[in-house]
Amino acid sequence: PAAAAAGPPARDPFAIMCGKRVLTSLEGVEGARVLVRADLNVPLAADGSVADDSRLRASVPTVRWLVDRGARVVLASHLGRPAP
Repeated sequence: PAAAAAGPPARDPFAIMCGKRVLTSLEGVEGARVLVRADLNVPLAADGSVADDSRLRASVPTVRWLVDRGARVVLASHLGRPAP
């Protein structure tokens, strides 16, 4: 069998098929400012503490992946719904 040609890492074929960009398809994030829109809208207990932190925990691998590659991460989210 022939050796694989050197080049950029393989892209996720599912992501390409769907026309979506996935985190692992990003190249050259070192030193770049990366805006991450994350769903951090967590339920709060009556005392204002976080009742369920699963959404916060779920975003950690994405942020860590970017930071480990030298990106400057800016997180954007919201908490709750706007008042009527």
